[in-house]
Amino acid sequence: MKLLAPLALLISLASANSPRAINIASFEEQFINTIPARSVSDSSNTSSVTLVGYKSIPIEAEHVADFEKDYYANTSLWGNNRVYDRQARAVRVYFPVAGALVGLGSRGEHVEADLLGRIPSDQSDESLPHVGRGLHVLGRRKTEQVTGVEGNIVRDGVIYLSEPAKPVRHVGRAIVYDFGGKELHSHGEHGHPHVEKRAKKSCLQNHNGKNCSKAYGINKGRCKMNSKACMDYNGLVTDCKNYSSGWKKYRNFVDSDCDVSLGKGHCWNEIM
Repeated sequence: MKLLAPLALLISLASANSPRAINIASFEEQFINTIPARSVSDSSNTSSVTLVGYKSIPIEAEHVADFEKDYYANTSLWGNNRVYDRQARAVRVYFPVAGALVGLGSRGEHVEADLLGRIPSDQSDESLPHVGRGLHVLGRRKTEQVTGVEGNIVRDGVIYLSEPAKPVRHVGRAIVYDFGGKELHSHGEHGHPHVEKRAKKSCLQNHNGKNCSKAYGINKGRCKMNSKACMDYNGLVTDCKNYSSGWKKYRNFVDSDCDVSLGKGHCWNEIM
């Protein structure tokens, strides 16, 4: 028994220090519950369909261990719309699919979601029969703030996704979509030119040459503003360094201007 005691102690300590498994499905449901099911101006809307999406930020393989150590020590920092998918080694950022144009049937008809990803009440009843087959997100309207990126098809004032987004999960009257990946980049003078080019296409191009800070009036004020770069590093806990690599770039992202914009559903049409 004396030989087993240290082993039992080691097992106990390992269990106590191991990362807590996060149930992605439960997390999604909690996030969905933060979105009002109906608008204040439309109290009769009790049957709305809510569209929710997420983008995945891949963690660099060589920095997974350092990232996980920081993440699990500071899970409260990540809030209620960001979660680490340990199996995929990626952070998911959830958002309402603001302004989504959703296809109905085969006649080319569509309805438009509001800024919280909700199908308006006068159209939700028409949309509901399609939920079982899957409501496909076709794209969104082109505006002064959202103009599209390479990978989108812009036609007749509409920004179409190259491929319609299909549901990956249904939660009651909510539908969840996977909008692919998002990469955090360095935009400084020492950044990789191909990375800078891709980042510029996905961020500045989508907002008519502006970064999301300028396009939407977001400025956390924690770091010096660089209007020529995506402010994805002025987060809640930041050293204001725009890292091209390393675990700190993920921590700097949390509650940055870019993160806030993504979380409000401004950037889901950006293709990586």
